[in-house]
Amino acid sequence: MEVRLANEDRNILSELLTQVAERAYIRGVEDAKKYYQYPEALKSTDIEKMYQIKSAKVSDLVRREDFPKIELIRARYPRDEVIEFMKNNKHLYVKGKGK
Repeated sequence: MEVRLANEDRNILSELLTQVAERAYIRGVEDAKKYYQYPEALKSTDIEKMYQIKSAKVSDLVRREDFPKIELIRARYPRDEVIEFMKNNKHLYVKGKGK
């Protein structure tokens, strides 16, 4: 299926795609600054800072069976897996989300 656009529509679409790409790039840079400044093996205090939550909430989270842990190092958590867990479970720590 071939789609043909008028020059004006093509220019508008091109501008919109450029804006989306720029926003995605900026978001990626912001995420990298926010999360990847921390070590690969997080401490509870790192999680507190990353998500701006109190130590009691971090304690609740890390006690969960499904929370990612580094088995060979006590009280350390794999950064990238923690980020993914937190993205998928915002209802556990964001006020007004879920429980």
